[in-house]
This record gives sequence, C-alpha cells and structure tokens, in this order.
Amino acid sequence: MTVTKNIHGYYEYNFMRKGVRYHRSFKGLSYEDVKELEIALKSELIRGRYDISKRKVYRLSDIFAMYEEYSLAHHSRPNERGYVFKWFLKIVGNKEADKVTCSDFTKYINSRNSNCCKVCSISSCVIPIYLNVIDGLE
Repeated sequence: MTVTKNIHGYYEYNFMRKGVRYHRSFKGLSYEDVKELEIALKSELIRGRYDISKRKVYRLSDIFAMYEEYSLAHHSRPNERGYVFKWFLKIVGNKEADKVTCSDFTKYINSRNSNCCKVCSISSCVIPIYLNVIDGLE
C-alpha cells in the first residue's frame, strides 16, 4: 500500500519505479481519489508516456515571485525578506534554479556588507525555497 496519510492529515502516494522515487501529497482529496491518481501515474510510467526529464525550468526570479505571492497570503509581515532576495539576485544573477551552486551561496554570504542588513540570513530564507523547488513543486 503506497497511499498513506502524512503527519498533516493529507493523503499522499510514495513509491519507487526503476530507481526513481515518486511522491506527492494532496490536500483535500480522499483516499480513493489519491489511489486513482497513483494508479493513473503508474500506468503512464509503465506505458512510457510520462517523461520526468520534461520538467519546467525555474529561474530564481520566478521562485522569488512565487514566494512573494505565498508570503502575501500567509505571513503577517510579507515584505520582511524581500530585500534579501533582491540582494541575492543582484549578486548571483537570474540563474536557473538547478544551476545554483554552493559557490553562489558563498559569493552571496561574502558580499554582505553594511549595505545589507545584518539580520538577513541565507539559511532562513533562500535555501529552503531553493530546496523546495529542487524537490518539486506541488
């Protein structure tokens, strides 16, 4: 049984096929609905119609715009970290998300000076967003 309930109470599927993990959580769907979606995905994989290499390319500006939209809806102080993203884009450039390397983060950290607030922290704002994109958007 690959359809389970996660710690947030939503149903999700989680299975492996040819060494690739397929995992997705669904908010508001019943067990039967998620089971049907899992069966549909497995049949697409078996037929070879689902190509994971055709993923959408996300640029850093796209990710930060999505986070800004999310922040406006879910945070009490939505514009609190916007300056950090703008500073990061200025230093690193508008790269594709999967092309960002550790050296880019190091360059950003080393470039922080009196122009950038001492409160901003790379670990509290940029890295979690980047990791969510790499894991796959839901």
